Order: sequence, then C-alpha cells, then structure tokens
Amino acid sequence: MNAPARLLLSEANLLDDRGDVDVGAFLSIATHRARIEHAAYVAIDPSWTYVEVFLAEVQRLWGTVEVMRECRNARAAVAELPEAEQRARQREFKITKLREGLA
Repeated sequence: MNAPARLLLSEANLLDDRGDVDVGAFLSIATHRARIEHAAYVAIDPSWTYVEVFLAEVQRLWGTVEVMRECRNARAAVAELPEAEQRARQREFKITKLREGLA
C-alpha cells in the first residue's frame, strides 16, 4: 500500500468538517482492519467468520467515532468560553495531570 492510501485509512478522516461520519472512510477502515484481524481471530478460534470479525471492527470503530464527536463538541464548547475562563480551565487541567502523574 502506498503512502497516500495509508493516509486515507486514518481515523482522523472519519469525521468531516461538520462532524458527520464519512461513511466511505468508515467502511474502508473497518474492512481493512477486518482483513488484517481475520487471520488472528481464526488462529485463536477457527469458528470466526469474516463477517463476525468485520462487525467487531465496525463496533470498535463506531466507539472511536463517538469519542471523536465528544472531543469535537468539548473543544467547541471551550472555544466559546471567555479567554480568562479558558486559561483557568487549562491550569486546572495541568494541575490534575500533575496530581495524577500524567505530566
């Protein structure tokens, strides 16, 4: 697979500018992953069919889409806050990261 084709299979391409799911990208990614994962699933349990693996990938990828939408909505909500409030939230976030050892 050449580099441009790999870029098309990126999860970053799942949502368009309006936040709608790009169905073509979604199906391409799910199909590509199912093709890769099918052999591994069959090695563990030969009763797995390609369709079952594909559906598992669709479910996993849909979870990713939901998280991406939540992040997009949260960023939009923060962008509407006054600048001083945004800075205060950033400081709170940094303090939380430091307390939890994520920094």
